Order: sequence, then C-alpha cells, then structure tokens
Amino acid sequence: RRETLDEMWKKIALADGSMRPYGLGFQLQKVLGRPAVSHGGSLPGFRSEVIRFVEERATVIVLANSDEANASSLAVGIAQRGVPGIKPTTGSTTR
Repeated sequence: RRETLDEMWKKIALADGSMRPYGLGFQLQKVLGRPAVSHGGSLPGFRSEVIRFVEERATVIVLANSDEANASSLAVGIAQRGVPGIKPTTGSTTR
C-alpha cells in the first residue's frame, strides 16, 4: 500500500523533537546528489546494499558472498553506470 511506503520513507521524530534521516528500516539521504532510500547489512561472509533512487524509479541491489566486499561502493558505482539520469562522477564512488 502506498501509505505503508510513505511511512517507511519518512524521517522519524525523536522524543526530543529532533528529526532523524531514518525511516522504518531505510536510511533517507542523497546519493550522488539524488534523493534515495537505502539499507545495507552484513553477516559473517556476506554483505548487502539496496539503494532506491526515488525520482529515477530505479533500484540497485548488491549481494556479496564476502566479508571484504564494499557493497555500498559497488551499488553506487553500478548506479553511476547503469541508472538513467545519474551522471558518472570522477574519483570516488562513495555517497
């Protein structure tokens, strides 16, 4: 349901009234200058990252069978090369 997505992608208010850029399980931020929601994780032997570029309606998902993979950087690099509307940048592929 659209209402559920809206709630998941909305900043949360803390008890002191300050806002945090974290929805229900998703980080809310700009990635490569574009509005995005993301979530990453790891377990021993695995790394993952999901980045949803809201305006482009595109999602990059990286699943790696390695403790040493930088899933976030891989996802950003894939977005630079494969998501229409996102321009490649020179240098680092970090957020």
